[in-house]
Amino acid sequence: MRKRLNPISESQSTPQPPKTDSEPPASPSEGKTDGRAKEPKKPKQGRALSLRDPEPWPEPVVGLDLAKEIQETFLRFLALPEGASVILTLWVLHAHGHDAATASPLLALISPQKRCGKTTTLSLLQQLVPRPLLASHTTTAALFRAIEMSYPTLLVDEADTFLRGNEDLRGLLNSGHTRTGSFLRVVGDDFEPRTFSTWAPKAIALIGTPPATLEDRSLVVTLRRKTQDEHVERLRLNGVDGFEHLRRQAWTWSRSNLAALRSADPGTPIELNDRAADNWRPLLAIADRIGESWPRVAREVAVRLEKDADEGDSAPALLLLGDLRDHFDAIGAERLTTTEILLHLDDLTERPWKDWKFGKALSPVQMAKMLKPYGAVPRAIRTDTGTLRGYYREDLEDAFSRYLPSNLQQAQQTNEDAASSENESCNRRPSVAPRESSFRPLGTRSVARVAGWELVEDKDEGGPDGF
Repeated sequence: MRKRLNPISESQSTPQPPKTDSEPPASPSEGKTDGRAKEPKKPKQGRALSLRDPEPWPEPVVGLDLAKEIQETFLRFLALPEGASVILTLWVLHAHGHDAATASPLLALISPQKRCGKTTTLSLLQQLVPRPLLASHTTTAALFRAIEMSYPTLLVDEADTFLRGNEDLRGLLNSGHTRTGSFLRVVGDDFEPRTFSTWAPKAIALIGTPPATLEDRSLVVTLRRKTQDEHVERLRLNGVDGFEHLRRQAWTWSRSNLAALRSADPGTPIELNDRAADNWRPLLAIADRIGESWPRVAREVAVRLEKDADEGDSAPALLLLGDLRDHFDAIGAERLTTTEILLHLDDLTERPWKDWKFGKALSPVQMAKMLKPYGAVPRAIRTDTGTLRGYYREDLEDAFSRYLPSNLQQAQQTNEDAASSENESCNRRPSVAPRESSFRPLGTRSVARVAGWELVEDKDEGGPDGF
């Protein structure tokens, strides 16, 4: 683990050698300036950080039992969306085994409105993760100095009140995604350049969505207000010490499995892009180490989360690329005039193209500006009525392959959905009204409702417990 720097108190300062008889007596003027004694140092404001590693658990810890109890704890107090308890459980264990990772996803707890459980979730995390540091409003300088000195698990509440527009803070959170992340600052009267590590597990809670670059490095859990039909216990702040045994067990389990997690190279679903695969790899390594149904269910949740992120991506250029590819595929064309494209876009009632700007439809110039960064520009197309401007599929193929899901992946997903709806007895079937408040923690031969699917557990698969 990276060595943490602890402040040195005055009582721990370097001792001075004792005086000898040969040393001259102290001058009456020593310790004085202009005949006056030096003023004593003013006491520092606030309180010093005191973050310590959890006490080890005295007995071997079974990873499967530990993960189940952590998951039950989240479900006990929170009405969570599909798959969220799986993400939270694995992220808690990731925070304990953070030293084994080379990339660390930010845990982003978001909601459309207040009173959706963000603060309760952070309060639970504070009781479960190692060296928690909870901050509701802070500065960039305070954060990177705290990370360098104490290596905390950083928990930031109400990030929407100070994150947006704060480029320095956003840069700190972005840089901390990888182990080598750091900030360069000058310190002291001689302005010496010094590096400050930004590598630490981090979770933030905010209303709305995080900035795009931050969201790309995050596991996003969208919280919501519970309905009258969802019943959970209320978290009493005076009773949070009841979770200390979980923190200690998680610390012991992660220490015992640190070498295995460090050398792990878990397989990631092909549906995940490179950044999403980096985000999920440390959590999938933990799921594989826990064993039984956790490896499979964790990957199901990862695929669903990535699919939801793709569907929620409202970048206009990506929407346009997707609509263009669909139209090229539908009519089997190799080239389309600008007029043909715009007429088709106007017919897509669920898209924004017909009322693009100030109630007017997308224009040829606007479309050209959106496509130009992707290497596609309008070219001459000869038709029966003359020469018109338009787009060739070959000019767009590179953008299709780089920025859109492959047709093979879409076909596989469509076939899986169709097969699930036709065969009600198969192990994976669509959940009609999924609510994770009724989600059973993972276990042998149980039905787990995860990521919009009901997963019927098979017989024991076994797996390393990681004593």
